[in-house]
Amino acid sequence: MKNIVKGAMIVGAMLAAGSAAAGMMDEMKPYVGVDYYQAYMKAKNGAVQNAFPKSYPGASVYAGVKFMENVGAELGADFSQKKSATATVPAGTLSGASAATSVKNEVKRNGGHLDLVGFWPLNDCFNLIGSVGAGVLKAKITSTPNVGSIPISSKTRAVGRIGVGASYMLTDMFGLRAKLNWEGTSALKSNINGGDVKPFKDTTSFTVGAFAQF
Repeated sequence: MKNIVKGAMIVGAMLAAGSAAAGMMDEMKPYVGVDYYQAYMKAKNGAVQNAFPKSYPGASVYAGVKFMENVGAELGADFSQKKSATATVPAGTLSGASAATSVKNEVKRNGGHLDLVGFWPLNDCFNLIGSVGAGVLKAKITSTPNVGSIPISSKTRAVGRIGVGASYMLTDMFGLRAKLNWEGTSALKSNINGGDVKPFKDTTSFTVGAFAQF
């Protein structure tokens, strides 16, 4: 009798676990999307303050899954256009330059991210969104002086990310979303002219785009 009771308990536990797993699978909703983003990543105050661009338009593609109504995860890749700024380098800074020299600096941001996402439904169509996660990012710098040379080696770094926004379902499958994001890009490093520097401040970006939910 004791073995029968134990067996029944084990079978019951397995059925309950299977039912819970099936329920979770029913609630899971994968989604994919693409956003336009405008990132504002200014140079730090000091010698590089005006040497780099301040804004970077680009795109973000992502795939995610809602594990349940209020929690999900998202994996994405981010790409920016190459932007440029021109700065004046003091005399003697570059080899072969006896006078102040104009230098064109081009910067391109590429990276990826993994975020934990929270959803707060306000009605059947409208959701508030919050996200926290980490990304890997490289701000590739190319410098073109009129004379001499500035050797630059850009490095890929991990950065923290936080975002808030909202989404609106146009149909059961398609929706729109907009987010305001922060990234800790003050951690990015580049080796410029033989020395490691952190040239940028943290980034604020705005993204808007469309997604499909399955």
